[in-house]
Amino acid sequence: MSIPPDTRLRDLGKELLTARRFLRRLGVNADTGPDMTVLEACGLAGISHEDFLHSLRIMSPEHAPLPTLDEWAQSPPAQLVRHIVDHHHTYARLELKRLDHWMIEILDSEMGTTPVLLELRKPFLRLKKSLTEHLLLEEEHLFPAILAGKSSDPLAIRTLEDLHGTARTEHAAVEPLLRDIVLLTEDFRVPMSASPTLRMIYHGLRNLEEDLVLHIYLENNLLFPMAVTW
Repeated sequence: MSIPPDTRLRDLGKELLTARRFLRRLGVNADTGPDMTVLEACGLAGISHEDFLHSLRIMSPEHAPLPTLDEWAQSPPAQLVRHIVDHHHTYARLELKRLDHWMIEILDSEMGTTPVLLELRKPFLRLKKSLTEHLLLEEEHLFPAILAGKSSDPLAIRTLEDLHGTARTEHAAVEPLLRDIVLLTEDFRVPMSASPTLRMIYHGLRNLEEDLVLHIYLENNLLFPMAVTW
């Protein structure tokens, strides 16, 4: 894998989804600093350019090539909507349900030995509520409006724009909840004394966070702009 150190994050983001997620986990958001170079981003993240490339290689085995955003950008909106619902929405619902079940199980049996979970559960429940309502908004209102196609009706256009604005606002509201979870888990670092169930919670939260980053990016940066011009 060859990514020159002077590559702009904006250009990197159009090519490598995994790189964007990796940088974000290190505290660097490619969307807020698109003119920043990879080398500058590595400096902010506290890693070398070589370590950055090495980490991407580990995250992207040869038998699973990195998907490109260009592949989705060239797809019909209906295909992207179907992927988001079938993959990201389904995954989020299942994972939120599993994590909630495991947290209750631990709090019922090990509450005295896992005080961090009491704090962790607060942002998690807010995230669960927010996402559950958000997924319904998209499936019942936003996605049908997008799939209806471009309209010349001012009311339909205004309705779609309002739904886009609401979805973006709800996406932004997820960010601080994810940050709280990352901080409370010390970047998903599993405690040495963690029970098997607590380990599953930490791993599940990490996977959920990574999937949400990609989920939100596909909607904000690809699907919503598509819907305006489709």
